[in-house]
Amino acid sequence: MEVGEYGVGAFLQFVENCNYVLYNQATGREQGEMDIVGIRDADRVVFVCETAFHLHGLRYTPRKAEPGPGASAKAVIDRISKKFRRSSEAISRMFPSYEPRYQFWTMKSRPDINKRWPQMCDQLGLGIEFIHGQEFSQKMRQLREKARKDKSYVDNPFYRTLQILEQATALDD
Repeated sequence: MEVGEYGVGAFLQFVENCNYVLYNQATGREQGEMDIVGIRDADRVVFVCETAFHLHGLRYTPRKAEPGPGASAKAVIDRISKKFRRSSEAISRMFPSYEPRYQFWTMKSRPDINKRWPQMCDQLGLGIEFIHGQEFSQKMRQLREKARKDKSYVDNPFYRTLQILEQATALDD
């Protein structure tokens, strides 16, 4: 499990108020999994989140047929598109009466990916929220603020680390 997945899960649990957060949930019919699924019963919403926490920007390793330092924008978009197509089918089966909200989280993106993103969303018809750059940073600040005020024990290692760091920082004041 990638620590960034715990970060997104913490956001869903503590900021979006999801009752349940599942990690690496199998899509069922075809090999594949959804990185994070957040279920909020209050308004019957299910968040389906895919993540890519690459510190140098959104990079997937190129397939053997694609030489170079990182996969092309087309290859990355195709890979993300395939994941969301499988996820959409699985969520429709698993949560037929819930409103799905699709999100892709990455700290940094690339201009060539940003340019292709709207076309991919249109083709899939899913309205995938692309959380990157400043929006990513803003959501992490929201989570940090929540962790700063929350002194209860939690079992999410990312959020627990934020709690400790925020409390330690408060000692400097």
